Amino acid sequence: DETPRVPAALAERFALPSPALLWAAVGVVRPPRGAALLGAARSGAETTARWRAGDDVFEYRAQGGVLRQLRRLRGGGVLETVEVDSQDGRPGRVVYRDWVELRTLTLTPENLTDVPAFPEDTWTPPGTGR
Repeated sequence: DETPRVPAALAERFALPSPALLWAAVGVVRPPRGAALLGAARSGAETTARWRAGDDVFEYRAQGGVLRQLRRLRGGGVLETVEVDSQDGRPGRVVYRDWVELRTLTLTPENLTDVPAFPEDTWTPPGTGR
C-alpha cells in the first residue's frame, strides 16, 4: 500500500526513503502512486523515464532493460539517489545516498536465491483493517 509499517519506537529514530527508492534498491521501477509520467527518452542502450509526484521528480535510468539508477529531484537539485550495479540482470551492489543529510548506505548481497512469492495475506495480515 506504499506505506511502510514500522514500530513507533523505531519510526521516531529515523526516516525511511520513499517506497520508490526502496523498490529501486531491488531493481524495480515503481514510481510513487499517482505520479504523472513526464516523458521517456532513449539514447543508445540507455532509457531515461521521468515521473512527477508533488514537488518531486523521479528519474529512472535503465540500460538494456535493467534499472541502473533512480534520482529523486526537487527544484533542480538531487535529493536522493539509488545506484544499482547489476549482475546478470539481477541486482548486485546497491548504493543509496541522501544528498541533503549526507548519508550513504551500501548494500552488497552475499547470495541471490529465487523463491516462490509470499502468500497475499503476508502483505495484508488479518485484523489490520486493510
